[in-house]
Amino acid sequence: MDYNAPSAYERLIAPRYAAIAEALVEAADVRAGEHVLELGAGTGLVTSMVAERVAPSGSLCATDLSRGMLELARERVDRADVSFVIADYSAQLPFLDDAFDVVVSGLTYVQNTGDALAEAARVLAPGGRSR
Repeated sequence: MDYNAPSAYERLIAPRYAAIAEALVEAADVRAGEHVLELGAGTGLVTSMVAERVAPSGSLCATDLSRGMLELARERVDRADVSFVIADYSAQLPFLDDAFDVVVSGLTYVQNTGDALAEAARVLAPGGRSR
């Protein structure tokens, strides 16, 4: 399957991943008012869950390398407190140091590379959480 096939991903992968996504969001313990970065948002499954938790005073920045995936995520989660950014987590992230309270990453390869983990740590505020 082509990664840039968001409708196929949404139909075939997202339903099987729902329970894991719920467990990830629960483990991240996202709270209202926090600023959250999501790496590899895909079609917005985790995005929709996190968006509910940061409201009403927090924010969520959902990132993915695929424009098509993010467009589908934006359709799914159409909220003023959620932004969508095309970003490659294997490169330097386009965010300031210490910018987020929580960094989450679901079905991605962030955990497989030291550089990606270092970038996640760089944008995570002191005392922040990553899952």
